[in-house]
Amino acid sequence: MMAEYEFYRIICQNLLQYICHRFQKTKVDQIVIVLSSIFTNNKRQIITKSLKKYLINESSIPFNIYFHSSQADINNQISDYCCWAIAIKHERNELRPYQVIKSKIKSEFDIFRMGKQLYY
Repeated sequence: MMAEYEFYRIICQNLLQYICHRFQKTKVDQIVIVLSSIFTNNKRQIITKSLKKYLINESSIPFNIYFHSSQADINNQISDYCCWAIAIKHERNELRPYQVIKSKIKSEFDIFRMGKQLYY
């Protein structure tokens, strides 16, 4: 359980750090996070706890966290496709789906790759 919590904590914090740093200089009135509802209740609680902990500690901006069905949410479908395209690029060297979205990708990094340079 702790390993699973730690995994989601790392993922959530890194994603939010990246997003918050990009928009730090702009005026943001509210943060809305929409995730897929495919997670079990236990995982939803872990993810929600991780997100809330980061947002409460690092931001004073009001926020809401929602879990929507991917089938009913076009944004979740787009996000799933982008993640899948990037994943199969690395896993199978399959580039066709990646090429479709390449011009829309602002950055891409392997969160678990060890390196010497600290970015955040």
